[in-house]
Amino acid sequence: MKKNTKNIITGFIVGLCSLSLLSVVTKIDNTISNDHVNEKETINGKTISFLGDSISTYESWSNNTNYNSTIGNNAVWYNSSKLDSVDKTYWKKTIDDLNMELCVNNSWSGSEVCTYYDEVSAGCMNRSLNLHNDNTNVNPDIIIIYMGINDYYSVDGFGSYTDMDEIYNPSTKEYIGDTTLFAPAYATMLHKIVNKYNTSDIYCMNLLPIGATKETEKLSLYNNVIKEVAKDLNVNYIDLFNKSGINVDNISTYTFDGTHPTASGHTLISEVLKESLLENYKLNEE
Repeated sequence: MKKNTKNIITGFIVGLCSLSLLSVVTKIDNTISNDHVNEKETINGKTISFLGDSISTYESWSNNTNYNSTIGNNAVWYNSSKLDSVDKTYWKKTIDDLNMELCVNNSWSGSEVCTYYDEVSAGCMNRSLNLHNDNTNVNPDIIIIYMGINDYYSVDGFGSYTDMDEIYNPSTKEYIGDTTLFAPAYATMLHKIVNKYNTSDIYCMNLLPIGATKETEKLSLYNNVIKEVAKDLNVNYIDLFNKSGINVDNISTYTFDGTHPTASGHTLISEVLKESLLENYKLNEE
């Protein structure tokens, strides 16, 4: 009886030790797993593409077929008479400051997201499928979308967006939204980009204050759609409107005409963009 009791006690102690060891191993495994999950990739050397309108253009860059053969006719707004160097644009400054590489800048002055005015330059059409460098056969690691201002100015109808069922039929693989209206057109554009560039890290930037009209209610409709579509498609959303520091009271300081940023305006946009990127990546400081 004493021998059995001794064996039971010994077994109980061994069991406790085993559980304790298992707990330590589990904690170690969890620590390793969490460290791996939280580890950021370095952004240095990442390729980046832009889809935009005139704000993102620069002559011989956003219409340079060395990056993509489809962008040779893209109209530009910025050149050496507006900014004396491409390095002062928000997008090139971001690339340089973070040691990245330009994949494609498919930006077109005067272009809209929707097809209300023109299907060729519309962001929701073929332009959204040409954000890769077809000369080097490289897809972008990161995609930045900054469009909607020309829709705000010229499109008659805003439309609505509730969910992707209104935009895309997965059975037929057809887009069914009315792309002459901003809301369904933006959802169409982003869905196309997410589907084609499914390994890219995608960021949607909302719209800055426009002019001195203080039409915040109208502008908020556009920015809310950008935010909601980005959320539904699980891409990053950058709140330029609230984070850039550009507002209706100082817009004459940071833009040429209430829309196109000066060099100082581009710097402010770049700072917000860099901050957003570095939330997900780290700089290699070696």
